[in-house]
Amino acid sequence: MAKKDDYHRRFSYVIKYLLKHLDPSQLFSQESIELQNEFNSFITQKYILTFMHLQWCAAFPAELLQCNNHHSIQLLRGLHEAAETAADAPWELYRSKLPFAPPSSSLYKQYGHLADPVRIFSAFGEFSGGTIPLSRDLLIAQEVMQAKLSELPEVVNQWGGKAINYEAEFHEPDVRNGIVTCAALSLDGRYIALGFGSGIIEVADINHQRTICRLQHSPANLPTWIEFVHGSCRVVTEDNDGNVMILSDGMTPVNLGTLPTGPYPAGTTVSDNGLFVVRVPRNLDNPWYNNMMLVSVSEAPSIQPLTSPPFSSESHLSSHCDDNHLTTPHCRTLGFSPAARYVGAFDGTRAVTWSTESCQCIAGYQVTNFNDRILNPNVPLIRSYLIPDPIFTRATLPLAEGDTGACAHHSDADGEHDTDESWIKRTFYDLSPSNLLGRVGLHDLPAAMRTSPINLPLLQSSVCLHGRNNFVLPWDYRPIDSQHAWYGHRVPYDPLKLYRPQSSRDGTRFLVQGESRAPIVVDISQVV
Repeated sequence: MAKKDDYHRRFSYVIKYLLKHLDPSQLFSQESIELQNEFNSFITQKYILTFMHLQWCAAFPAELLQCNNHHSIQLLRGLHEAAETAADAPWELYRSKLPFAPPSSSLYKQYGHLADPVRIFSAFGEFSGGTIPLSRDLLIAQEVMQAKLSELPEVVNQWGGKAINYEAEFHEPDVRNGIVTCAALSLDGRYIALGFGSGIIEVADINHQRTICRLQHSPANLPTWIEFVHGSCRVVTEDNDGNVMILSDGMTPVNLGTLPTGPYPAGTTVSDNGLFVVRVPRNLDNPWYNNMMLVSVSEAPSIQPLTSPPFSSESHLSSHCDDNHLTTPHCRTLGFSPAARYVGAFDGTRAVTWSTESCQCIAGYQVTNFNDRILNPNVPLIRSYLIPDPIFTRATLPLAEGDTGACAHHSDADGEHDTDESWIKRTFYDLSPSNLLGRVGLHDLPAAMRTSPINLPLLQSSVCLHGRNNFVLPWDYRPIDSQHAWYGHRVPYDPLKLYRPQSSRDGTRFLVQGESRAPIVVDISQVV
């Protein structure tokens, strides 16, 4: 180890000495062809270029990086932005930077072969992983959109930076028609459904790189959410006027009715059997648990309201005024039991369970430990936890058969964790016992949910794999909390800054859009 450190120190000295005494004006003068060739030969030797970037703190002279007519300098300049990442967190360079690097970039050409096997599928094909195939009509619509964007008036945010002009984009049809307003990934991760500002919804096969069908052929109100449900390329969707429909290739659309809308798109999740979608309203003026809807896509498709729990309205008002609480559930705090007989949800103060058969409320809970609260993930937990007491129950339902006493302490998995009967007795877990010896964040629990959550610290957006923040998304793909946006991954404020993206059933593919005009699909199947 000492010999290696000594070698590293000597090598570092040579690089820093070279950069300190290098005169770019002499290096690139017309009389220095031989010197240029020597310099190019030196820095492009095996490992030299990489080592130079690991020494990013010895900044490259600005004059050197401004030279445009030399291959080696173009390479240095192209890799310069990755230098800090390479020095501080080499894994981030290989796992997060390289998969998002354009194949034509200097970064990818030099180091692309070293990238972790993370695949990024995009509609524009700007990454090396693959494309989200689109029909010719939609490809043309996106080309027109890109051309028109430069003609729109610019706006600035509160910090003086450039911001998205959502209003101008919406009112310019050539721009709106090319923007993906919402998207969904099938539970097997094979299909993606894209809803456009023109009202068109198109389904594509990611695995076989081909478009499958167009489910809405005529322009209409733009879709605000989509979920794949039971059947071949069958989806449920809602538009911005609250019209909920079932669409399927070759079948007449089924109009299920119209629901109230709010400043954010409704939160939704689909059951594992694809027979139900639960919808959480995001109209923050009313308690979410009084306006829950269950969409059934069985033989007699319908929308049924879930019975309101007997909570007081004062409790909603007090929690709504508290900026430190989650005020309405999102995908991380919403879900079904294994066979979809029950559904549960929680926010920062209240948790509720319902029966999907009767739509009756089963139990209500006070959320006293939101930082440690999760929904039953249908997999065994390897950490200690508590089962919270409900503050009310329906006596005729399974929960009341003996599991409503004082909170029990558990550390071993229930052998029947994958049954609905077990799930409804343990819908919510309190992980505070795991924190007695130190803080254990929810993102540190790889089995805490089916999908790896997105963690949003101050300056980056991380996806938690193996219980660690070790996959960093580009800033444009972070979830956004905005009432002005009409596309992208819009979410309510969560004080824990943890969000669950749409994903395949096994969690190895997930979909993110953030504030971008089209989503990407991230495939992590070879790194988890």
